[in-house]
Amino acid sequence: MKTAKNRIRSGSRLLRWLPRALGLGLLLVSATVSAQGGGGGGDAPPPPPPPTPLEGLFQPVREMLKPLPPFLANTDLKVNFRSYYFNRTNPDDTVNEAWAFGGRITYQSGWLLDTFAMGASLYGSAPLYAPDDRDGTLLLKPGQEGYYVPAEAWGALRYKEYALLKGYRQRIEQPYINSQDNRMTPNTFEAVTLGGKVGWLQILRYRQAWAFIIGKFITDPVWWFFLIWLPDFFNKTRGLDIKHSWVHLVAIYSVVTVLSIVGGWLTGHLTRRGYSVTRARKTAMFVAACLVVPIVAVTRVGDWSAVLLIGLAGAAHQAWSANLFTSASDVFPKRAVASVVGFGGMAGSLGGILFPLYSGKLLYRFEAAGNPTAGYAILFGICGSAYLLAFLLNHLLTPRFEPLEFGDV
Repeated sequence: MKTAKNRIRSGSRLLRWLPRALGLGLLLVSATVSAQGGGGGGDAPPPPPPPTPLEGLFQPVREMLKPLPPFLANTDLKVNFRSYYFNRTNPDDTVNEAWAFGGRITYQSGWLLDTFAMGASLYGSAPLYAPDDRDGTLLLKPGQEGYYVPAEAWGALRYKEYALLKGYRQRIEQPYINSQDNRMTPNTFEAVTLGGKVGWLQILRYRQAWAFIIGKFITDPVWWFFLIWLPDFFNKTRGLDIKHSWVHLVAIYSVVTVLSIVGGWLTGHLTRRGYSVTRARKTAMFVAACLVVPIVAVTRVGDWSAVLLIGLAGAAHQAWSANLFTSASDVFPKRAVASVVGFGGMAGSLGGILFPLYSGKLLYRFEAAGNPTAGYAILFGICGSAYLLAFLLNHLLTPRFEPLEFGDV
């Protein structure tokens, strides 16, 4: 009976030490291969490293795959090893300690019809040294046990080098979502990702991009001015607090909501009448720019006349903005439109920061002099002329809204 128990204990010890011995053996093999690959002196380039034992094992298979389609011929199968030792003493004097050995097996196909590929990976970790009373290193399963886990299984679609759509279980490496690959197994995510290759600096070489960016920088602050300062305008220049001016504000945005639709309709209407895209869009943008100009008189008219002028200017802004946004897709290819619009949005936001700062300082100075109406007259004068200036610069930078030969970006 004792002999049987001893045999069982010996067998369990063998099973426990088997992964450790295997790990040490692989480490020694890796060290030997690295040592053989070194050497060389002088300025001569180092010789190419000899194939590892695993690469040599699969070399005949690679040769067999060469005549096959790229989906099979470009198959990539990798085996990577890693080892990690962790020792931490916690504030309560408990200790977490383990030495683990493991790695991953990664498979990735070639591209089928240059459009579809797939891949998968398997990770594992085994204990080399893992005292039972020092659990908690996250290198192993609870109880200091080894594990293996399927980490990735994804499919991908691409369009040339410009767009890559990837789905299901995958690694993501972004500033706020990433794999945190700092132990034995990284984080992976069930997700759909869309990426592309667009050279941002190359986009900025095109004056057509600057036409959009400058247009947003000049005109976006006007809309922010309406959103922020109108309650104060009615209060300081007409003695209407928010309890009384709310009806004027509601009327303004009602006018904006209804009339702004005309801006999008006008371009399509002119196109159907035989106008070119350039002529139709520039006509709509120029009409919108002109409709903002009457707002310079807003401090000299009555309350409801001011509502009409501001509502007209707000609707004209929306019409202008709709055509300006669409001009980006008129000129740039699909893969670059989002980047161009992103630059424009950033410029518009920057203008939306700077103009309120200037407005506040200007109004503070005129209020101190007892004449806030004069301060608002200056600000509405700036708003009324901003769109004509933006239209002029847009026309100089982009005389025609025609698709660009954008090249590979």
